[in-house]
Amino acid sequence: MRIKSLIVSLVFIIATAFNGVSSVAAQEIPTGKYLGDYYNGKNFDTLVMSRYDDKIEFNWFIRSPDSKIGRDNFSIRWQGKFNFDNSLYEFTVVSDDGARMYLDGEKIIDAWTVQQYRSYKVRKEVSAGTHTIVVEYFESGMYAAVRAFWEKVTPSVTAVTPQPGTNYPTGVPSNLAGLYDSSCVELIATPIEGSTPLTVEFTGAGYDPYGLIAKYRFNFGDGGEDSIKETEDYFATYVYNKGGGFNPTLQVQDSKGVWKTSDDCKITLAVKGNTGIGGGGDLDPAPMATVSSLPETGLYDNPLLAFVSLLGTGLLGIYLMRRFRTV
Repeated sequence: MRIKSLIVSLVFIIATAFNGVSSVAAQEIPTGKYLGDYYNGKNFDTLVMSRYDDKIEFNWFIRSPDSKIGRDNFSIRWQGKFNFDNSLYEFTVVSDDGARMYLDGEKIIDAWTVQQYRSYKVRKEVSAGTHTIVVEYFESGMYAAVRAFWEKVTPSVTAVTPQPGTNYPTGVPSNLAGLYDSSCVELIATPIEGSTPLTVEFTGAGYDPYGLIAKYRFNFGDGGEDSIKETEDYFATYVYNKGGGFNPTLQVQDSKGVWKTSDDCKITLAVKGNTGIGGGGDLDPAPMATVSSLPETGLYDNPLLAFVSLLGTGLLGIYLMRRFRTV
């Protein structure tokens, strides 16, 4: 009876853990980081898990944030409390697909639509102290990426932020003029160091208040050919086959045909290995293999059943050893 009770208890504990009950317990909004609630469904339909994220800077390509979440049709809500100075701040959200940003309950960026990786900006006067930031995101299909951040704009002036339009307005304060100019927002690389052959995933973003970024030009810094991506292809994967220090850069072409770059679109990589011969190669991103994406093989495709099976085998071995042991 004791062994039977033990088995029942263990099965219950294992089933609870595998179903993720403990991962979605209610948690308070943290300070200095985000509490992220991850859902299946584009409208926060089924809560799957909650976790702390230090920042919102993700490019999942055609993968998903977690094995328990589908590659498409998921949504995330991040909440965090952060300290601000009494100053003018520029808030930026870059997303594929939809995103919204709230400052103390006020919706300051609304890009809740199916779209390519696109940048949205707004400038707001913020008082000194702790403020709550909420970012909501949904993925519809294919590629998934989101980034949210802010920076202080100096010199700060008290002004109502005008919305970018189709023509450059007159009389705009100099510290707001950036909202009306297209720009190269960022270049992100993962990883930024390692040994050959080193596969690096690059993500680029541009800002265009008058339309969409038309092209992304990735220069990988090793003397090879540039990789030019159009419209929705805002990323590149590159393999470094020789070692050295490299300085990849990104240029974006806005809807008016003008190429732009910036210091935020220049990074440094450190690659260890032979520095003599061998170039790199541009690759198309491939989905990462997971248990759910592999061919079905039977019982062990289900992790719960696999664990219970192994547990039963172990207990049976203990029983047989005790039943037939000799003195």
